[in-house]
Amino acid sequence: MRYRAEIDGLRALAVIPVILYHASLDIFAGGFVGVDVFFVISGYLITSIILSEMDEEKFSLLNFYERRARRILPALFFVTAVCIPFAWLWFIPNNMKDFAQSIIAISTFSSNILFWHESGYFDAAAELKPLLHTWSLAVEEQYYIFFPLFLMFTWRLGKRWLLSALIVCALISLGAAHLSAYSHPSANFYLLPTRSWELLIGSFIAFYFNYFKPKQVSSKINKILSSLGIGLIVCSIIWFDKQTPFPSLYALAPTVGAALVILYTQPGTIAYRILSNRLAVGIGLISYSAYLWHYPLFAFAKYKFSPEPSSVLVAFLCLLTILLAYVSWRFVETPFRNRSFLRKRSVFVGFSSIACVFAGFGVSGHTSNGYEYRYNATQLKIVGAPRYSTGIIYRTNSCFLNADQDYSEFDASCFASEEGGALVWGDSFAAAMSVGMIKVFPPVTQLTASACPPVIGMDLPVRPHCRSINDHILGIIETRNFDTIYLHAAWNWYADNYVNALRSTILHIQNIAPQSKIVVVGNIPQWFPTLPAVIADNSLSLIQSFMYVNSERMEQIRQSDSLLEAILSEFSIKYIKPIEELCRGNECLATIPYEDGVELITWDMGHLSEGGSIYMAETIWQKLY
Repeated sequence: MRYRAEIDGLRALAVIPVILYHASLDIFAGGFVGVDVFFVISGYLITSIILSEMDEEKFSLLNFYERRARRILPALFFVTAVCIPFAWLWFIPNNMKDFAQSIIAISTFSSNILFWHESGYFDAAAELKPLLHTWSLAVEEQYYIFFPLFLMFTWRLGKRWLLSALIVCALISLGAAHLSAYSHPSANFYLLPTRSWELLIGSFIAFYFNYFKPKQVSSKINKILSSLGIGLIVCSIIWFDKQTPFPSLYALAPTVGAALVILYTQPGTIAYRILSNRLAVGIGLISYSAYLWHYPLFAFAKYKFSPEPSSVLVAFLCLLTILLAYVSWRFVETPFRNRSFLRKRSVFVGFSSIACVFAGFGVSGHTSNGYEYRYNATQLKIVGAPRYSTGIIYRTNSCFLNADQDYSEFDASCFASEEGGALVWGDSFAAAMSVGMIKVFPPVTQLTASACPPVIGMDLPVRPHCRSINDHILGIIETRNFDTIYLHAAWNWYADNYVNALRSTILHIQNIAPQSKIVVVGNIPQWFPTLPAVIADNSLSLIQSFMYVNSERMEQIRQSDSLLEAILSEFSIKYIKPIEELCRGNECLATIPYEDGVELITWDMGHLSEGGSIYMAETIWQKLY
């Protein structure tokens, strides 16, 4: 197929927003749609090659996989190898264990499945996973395992039957994506069945060009439709954000936009002039390497330096991304694409060997709990967070629901008594707080859900069940006659969105359960990236009872607490501000006596440990009674 410079320009239009989105620039709040544009481009280019070779009866599955390996693996393996020493030096065991698991997933093209199980793409913890972005490569490679096989087995049935079957598959995939965006957002975002329609859009363009002999259209139509394509992509980048249900019908905007660009961009159109200029083409040529480099750079920088890097550091990381992308494109990608560089057998043997080495490293990291032998016994007691399992302690999947669960999955064991007692209602921070409360002053009922604050009427597309869960809990409050209702969350994570919702929630509770005492618990201190990492970074040999909290994060917490205080001053209810008890200035209590030794008050960035939760419960008890 002939080279089209505007396709490389379209790659630039895809990768730049992705980079700037992860740089946290507000104007690029929808920059993640660049990945969807990449899917369309990939579907078009790869399908065009497959169809041409199948028409000439020279398609070879082995040759196809060799080309894919040469295109994808050299730069991917190179970037992965560079990440390993930084992870080894900086990551404490729990982060290193996660990193090791992602190495295994990369080696088996299953990153998307791993990250689906671990967290959502928009979760704060996800920003610290250096290889999170490889989920999209896994989706592509899974698609290209099945797609050529499907074409080979159905080729003799005829082009129109084959195309009709693919259209049905695409419509089913799109429908599933739209429905799942509101019910199973994490699975919807990461998995092939709800992403394949985007690649198929590109494949349909290839079918159109190859077999339907498109009629020449007027230059005016080319100009209008190609410009509309760019406009749809740009509008998606500007107007979408992490609260947009995605992928869903919303994703038609960037994907159809990309399709229009590919279909109608011709010399003489505005789109052609924009996308075929030397700068755009140059960035497009290195776009794959730029995509690979940018996320580890931002993840490591946030882990090591600050959750919100300065504008100077962000600019430096963006420039470094382009520089490293050029180096890896010039000296890694380009040589391996040349089929005279290494024989086919050497390619398969070499890459398989590297994948096995990576997988071995990952398995070792997993079985050793993140290579925890890097620390001595004393140090490990502080930073050995992998041994803190939240599953049983939080009562995960029964009394603490994940993003894809609805209220029907609350278990009967969550209810401590038929009526009376206390209720803990909130997000994962409330789940952590409930651990100590259940032990210190039962009976305590726990009804909590991931990233779901205890307020009514809040629509959170990334947590689609949150509203119905909270409505369900209010129904329980109306019938159970709780003595005390504790509302707790990481309030600062929800910006100011909870203000009116919290006010309405309190009024509603007072109306349906006037006998219940309402207690709002403010923010817990939050260290970044985690309290164990802060201690490890400062000096493991000098474990202090108070540790410095990032000033930006502390200011955010104080502002959130002040906002809570202003809201609650309108009501005669109890408000507990943990930072008053746990902090002095920008230093907060980090370790507490527990059992026969010392335990960190939080096991990660801000979720209370078991000992920390008991300490908090005793503090709350003293304040209330």
